[in-house]
Amino acid sequence: TGYVITNSHTPATTEVSGAKTWDDKDNQDGKRPESITIRLYANGVELKDKVLTVTEDNGWAWSFTNLPKYEKGVQINYTISEDAVADYTTTVNGYDVTNSYTPGKTSVGVTKSWQDNNNQDGIRPESITVKLLANGKDTGKTLTLSKGNSWAGAFSDLDEYKDGELIKYTVEEEDFTNANQYETVIAGNAGTGYVITNSHTPETIDISGSKTWDDKDNQDGKRPESITIRLYANGTELKDKALTVTEEDSWAWSFTGLPKYEKGVQINYTISEDAVADYTTIVNDYDVTNSYQPGKTSVGVTKSWQDNNNQDGIRPESITVKLYADGKDTGKKLVLSQKNTWTGSFTDLDEYADGEKIVYTVEEREVEGYDAVVSGSAETGFVITNSHTPAKPGDAADPDEPQKPEQPGKPEDAKGDTPSTGDPTDQVLWMAILALSGMGLGGILIAMKSKGDRGKEK
Repeated sequence: TGYVITNSHTPATTEVSGAKTWDDKDNQDGKRPESITIRLYANGVELKDKVLTVTEDNGWAWSFTNLPKYEKGVQINYTISEDAVADYTTTVNGYDVTNSYTPGKTSVGVTKSWQDNNNQDGIRPESITVKLLANGKDTGKTLTLSKGNSWAGAFSDLDEYKDGELIKYTVEEEDFTNANQYETVIAGNAGTGYVITNSHTPETIDISGSKTWDDKDNQDGKRPESITIRLYANGTELKDKALTVTEEDSWAWSFTGLPKYEKGVQINYTISEDAVADYTTIVNDYDVTNSYQPGKTSVGVTKSWQDNNNQDGIRPESITVKLYADGKDTGKKLVLSQKNTWTGSFTDLDEYADGEKIVYTVEEREVEGYDAVVSGSAETGFVITNSHTPAKPGDAADPDEPQKPEQPGKPEDAKGDTPSTGDPTDQVLWMAILALSGMGLGGILIAMKSKGDRGKEK
């Protein structure tokens, strides 16, 4: 039957092992897949039955075992490949694979907004510091904003994710000088940027003043119906602050809500008043005094005597003139006499009362034996003429001429106890009367002659 000689040979085998390296910052962005697929190739030909699914449970490692080492006496060249992993780049080194992913980066912009009327009060700091927080925790990163960078900046090169979760970035402002005088509001988000608004209401002041009229209660009626008050800030007029003030305002004014500071320096406010006709103006702080000296006048009075040079000697040594204003006795008196040549004036008299011109008149205290006539005016002066008509010689009214005795009438018949005309006592009496009459007539003639001589001398 013969012999069968069997020669046995176990073909040599080999093993292919590899591992995954993840270069993705420990899956910071959470992009790492749950599994990968590794394919095996023999001399470039995929071995369909040698596809492996690898996970974290495998330690991201794989192994192809019991692989034939040779084919037809030639060593087989085994290679592997990995199915593409989204967002990763793949590098195969032998039987190991490295998957690389660069985590997403982001930046967070920050802008500072000041609502303080352009630092009117001068308390704004030169710079502020902003802190960055990631998911509520301080990152240690800070940003300094100032006028030099236009109060704007950004936190850059920031990771977008941590542990596969999108990081929530927020900002906070650190305390600064005068921070307690500002109210801080943070708006926006990491995607669009944050705006930190610091608001401060500038200090304001009110300015009030009043008018004093020094014009004797508007005696002359010169006071205007209104005045204009202008406000100045550091010497510059604030055109929109001019005020028209009237008596209805009690001649008082007020500027309210005025900024107290400009660029941190207190503003010096002053006022002025538009010129008031006929008045002088004095400004004392925010009060104004307008002064007007009421007009003064005088009233002249002259006494004229029409009495034939006081022929009858009844002219008084002086007369008194009273002054009236609008018909009312002023209480002022003027005494005229020979010493002041019968002339004088009422002086330092007000021209107006309650805005109306005063009408001055005069009146003389009655002079016995004279008729008085007042002529003229307050402007031109008054003339008070006192007239007296002297008595003529022989006139019963002439006090210098004695009464001519009546001629004795024819005696009536004696009745009863009436003495008779033949009574010697009566005859003596009549003779005495005639003698005295003769003496009186002689005296009158002498007196008349003396007056005539004095008249010629004059």
